[in-house]
Amino acid sequence: MLRDYSQDILDLFKSAVEGDRKAFKALMTTEKHPELAAFSNAIKGDEKAEVWLRARGFGDWWLMCRALDYDESAFKQLQHKDDKFDVSFVLACQNRIEGKYWLVHNENDYSRFLPICKAIAQAVDLKDKERTFWYRIFN
Repeated sequence: MLRDYSQDILDLFKSAVEGDRKAFKALMTTEKHPELAAFSNAIKGDEKAEVWLRARGFGDWWLMCRALDYDESAFKQLQHKDDKFDVSFVLACQNRIEGKYWLVHNENDYSRFLPICKAIAQAVDLKDKERTFWYRIFN
């Protein structure tokens, strides 16, 4: 899944998560990795992108998106997979030390994903703040 992409594609993905429209378009068109573009939008609350992931057979991406939004059922499904990369990645994106530790100290050393985790954490935090802001205005 995520670890199967080249570093160049991962850098584009990180930029798309950070809001770089050129990187997003490159993933959609030139690089032909629409699942990464959709995921970068889904984690920011784009429901159409989330539905697109699920409908196009990117169920693991959809589960990660739901788990990042603190969906307990999605998180448990990731936990029960034999491969612990996805659940550890989600935990690292939630700034949880156990996820970061696993990524760094795994036999494959996935520390190259930590900058992406940080970008996702910031995007999710911004989305959560915006939700709270609109909730307070209308309630």
